[in-house]
Amino acid sequence: MDEAIYEAAEQHPDIWPRGLITKIADELGVTPAEVRRERTILLPGVKSAPELGW
Repeated sequence: MDEAIYEAAEQHPDIWPRGLITKIADELGVTPAEVRRERTILLPGVKSAPELGW
């Protein structure tokens, strides 16, 4: 999961578009809450922005 989060952060360093956490969770077979929690630990300054949806 850490690797997937760091890869996503390379493309979206400050703000993640809506759907990115769900996409990572689906790919890894975990819940979005687990991805969100891990992202907060690894990248505390990164936020999600629903207005940047896909």
